[in-house]
Amino acid sequence: MTYQHVTFGGSTLSPFFASLLSCRRRWQTLAGEYASGPLSMWPSGREPRASVTMWSSCVTGTRIKGTCSTELYSLMTSTKNTQCSRCSVKELENILDTCVLDLTPADEVWPNLLIGNVATAQNRGILQEMGITHVLNAAHSKQGSIGQQQYYGSSIKYWGVPAEDTPHFDLSVYFRPAAQFIHKALRKKDSKVLVHCIMGISRSATLVLAYLMLYHHLTLLKATEVVIMKRAIYPNRNFLTQLVDLDTRLGRKRRLCPIL
Repeated sequence: MTYQHVTFGGSTLSPFFASLLSCRRRWQTLAGEYASGPLSMWPSGREPRASVTMWSSCVTGTRIKGTCSTELYSLMTSTKNTQCSRCSVKELENILDTCVLDLTPADEVWPNLLIGNVATAQNRGILQEMGITHVLNAAHSKQGSIGQQQYYGSSIKYWGVPAEDTPHFDLSVYFRPAAQFIHKALRKKDSKVLVHCIMGISRSATLVLAYLMLYHHLTLLKATEVVIMKRAIYPNRNFLTQLVDLDTRLGRKRRLCPIL
């Protein structure tokens, strides 16, 4: 296939990205959404669900394989880039059962990211010694965990999630906001985040797993294995189910658009 250089936004695109942009434009045309003017290089996430099938068709080549270069099509559909290891709730529980660590007040489970209990979170002296700059309370306003920004003053940034450790609470609505709070905090130099609930094993652990999946592209299985190497955790079955659902959605997204 012969490539031509394409100018986009005042810059000359490489043949690879020119081909990808061509795919993007063709997909939008099929969806009836194409409009003149600059287009985003990547899918924005705001397209109607009906458009997903068309983008998938571009990836698989069933409709417009000819629009993409052979190299791009191969990259999109290669097994290496679309493999995803998902697991069931029961398998997760079996993995969690293998952890032999004792439960401690707080543990660093990822660089500058800790999971801990409420006693640690409410001891400002300990937090200062640990170098904590941000606190995410997954049991905000619950009995024994009355956290607020006023308590921490200006030295620590606080954010609370009023989660209940029950079989029916929907914690998934907080996955992305909590992950964003952690991500923005860790981007700052010398920042250290403590995520806690009451015991530091269920609600807080669930939010940390979601963060690792969303911002570090770990599968749920891999994220769980990473965390239990550092801390004993055990999210309730309801939260595990919500994490499996997130894992499934992220896995599907990776299979549809493995290079995005």
